[in-house]
Amino acid sequence: MDPLNRVRQLKHRSLEFLDHRWRYVKQSWQKPDLPINDRELRLMGLRRSGNHAILGWIRLQYPTYAWHINHPPSGQNPYRFLHRHFPKPELASEAQGKFSPKAMVILSYEDKPLTEICSPHFERFHDVYVGSSARRWDVLILRDPFNLMASRLKSQRSILHSNARADLQLWLAYAQEFLGETQVLTQPRVCLNFNRWNTDRDYRQQLAQQLDLTFTDAGRERVKNYGGGSSFDGTDFSGQASQMNLGERWRIFEHDRDFWDLFAQDELLDCTERIFGRDDLPFDRV
Repeated sequence: MDPLNRVRQLKHRSLEFLDHRWRYVKQSWQKPDLPINDRELRLMGLRRSGNHAILGWIRLQYPTYAWHINHPPSGQNPYRFLHRHFPKPELASEAQGKFSPKAMVILSYEDKPLTEICSPHFERFHDVYVGSSARRWDVLILRDPFNLMASRLKSQRSILHSNARADLQLWLAYAQEFLGETQVLTQPRVCLNFNRWNTDRDYRQQLAQQLDLTFTDAGRERVKNYGGGSSFDGTDFSGQASQMNLGERWRIFEHDRDFWDLFAQDELLDCTERIFGRDDLPFDRV
């Protein structure tokens, strides 16, 4: 980066820093009469965990339009991120804190440490960044590691085993939070087992109740085109998503010893069994 651009970036960040702090001070003595957002969901999951399928399903359980900010930088102002990518006047207003009332806001994070997403800094500046919310939920999405890693490796998002091992360490941190062994999430939590969400209608209905949504199951059969859809099937099964064989993606690596060696960790296998059970998962191959 040339020196002039570096100076411009530094100036921009300094102005943004001052703006956030001025708005924080202003809000401390000038609270809005009503919350800006009726509902706010913060979705967290690893890539290829069905995040976008679940997101689309949630939005279609709600009768009013839901704002969605996809994968903003963790701990930062998501509307500024959105405006940088889509420089529209209405988004500029949101980025500047001139919020419009919203029925639902969904912040969706992928492949980020939970400690970054739920940082004390973000909580302190939450109302500055997204406006006050009447109700908030943290939705933690987890898929079993065997099918998750098969999908990630198939989609060429983590080819090297060094990356794959780091991905599994992040998965383990998510699993520990899922099981309540850590307490990083700051809002009422909904721990979403993707394997069950994918196959069990009653489970999806329970999730809708937890999120105070009217259950219709609309959107269940859609395959979102984010990231090219499924790493195996693309969007070929959109409209009939339940026919995709998501529980046996690991079979593409059935005879790859390096793949199975990734999972030779007692703690990882223990968390997997406690969350997903042993049925239909290839524990015997590790």
